Amino acid sequence: MSELNDSKFNMWRAAIAIIHVDGKISIEEQSWAKEKISSLSLSDSQKSTLENDLANGLEVEPLLPLITHKPDRAFLLHLCRTIGHLEGDYSDSEKEAFRYLEKEILKDINLAPIEAEVQKMEELSNKNKLEIDNKSSIFENVIERLLFTIGF
Repeated sequence: MSELNDSKFNMWRAAIAIIHVDGKISIEEQSWAKEKISSLSLSDSQKSTLENDLANGLEVEPLLPLITHKPDRAFLLHLCRTIGHLEGDYSDSEKEAFRYLEKEILKDINLAPIEAEVQKMEELSNKNKLEIDNKSSIFENVIERLLFTIGF
């Protein structure tokens, strides 16, 4: 099987680490992680590493500098939210981990150009609301970019 690049692989390792943040792994979290591990395009070595991480846990902090591709860092933020809600008990430690990750992920990103682009997209979207295939829609653009970023 093919192998994920280092940034994306470390993003998934960090996602597994987030599962361990509250000191327990729920059935839902374990099931989610195993499904991801089995469905990702991983080398045998990468798969073994993620399985070991799931079984034994690891810290998120050392992995963050290894996630070098900004869309991977942003997707980790999404995964953090997803994992936090899997078991229906978004604990204080998970909330704190999310706040920490959000701060770390956003610290080296200049939001001004992104906010300007979003504003422009919003204005175009409002102007073209009645179009069926509204390329100015923020929702459509975000989904298209996310799919492109994760390789769909």
